[in-house]
Amino acid sequence: MAPSTPSMGVGGGLGGVGGGLKGGGGHKQTPPSSSSSSPSPSEKSAKEKPFFGFRITRDLLDKLDNGWETMPVSKTTMTTQEQTQAHKAQQTQVVQAQAQAQAQAQAHASSARASQQHKETARYLKQESGEHARVEARTRELLAREYTAPKKQVPCVSERRACVDCYRLHAEKAAERCRGAVDAYSKCAYSELKDVWTQEMKA
Repeated sequence: MAPSTPSMGVGGGLGGVGGGLKGGGGHKQTPPSSSSSSPSPSEKSAKEKPFFGFRITRDLLDKLDNGWETMPVSKTTMTTQEQTQAHKAQQTQVVQAQAQAQAQAQAHASSARASQQHKETARYLKQESGEHARVEARTRELLAREYTAPKKQVPCVSERRACVDCYRLHAEKAAERCRGAVDAYSKCAYSELKDVWTQEMKA
């Protein structure tokens, strides 16, 4: 009787072979034992090989389903209310800057007008002083040529002194503070000049 071929176990290992031949020279096949069988090399390799990939779990599925609803809002993201408040604050700053610039422009224009009036008044007073000096020189010339008259007091002395004192006290705001003194001096000088012209025409 020919010997039988050994069979393969469930785990891939070789089953045990019977130890002896009985009666007629044949050997009896012993079935593999599940407790004594050892893992095959392929099973060992599968167990020892590291796992690369991902596993789909119930927790992962729940996160994918509810992720958009539970995602926290970033602190750097501005809400609509914050954007509105920031826009209003920016507009307020622009309005305030425009008002400040307008006030500065008005103040500058007012200062420029006051300075111009001061220059014009000073020029007018200088012209009046020069005219008065010419009138006095003409008067002395006529008096010396025609006749010797009693000495006459210089006209408009008090008005002229008032103008000079006012300009000394109020140098920065002379155009506003000294307008009355200048008008009084101007009227007095014009009156005296008119009298001199009248006398010359009569002569």
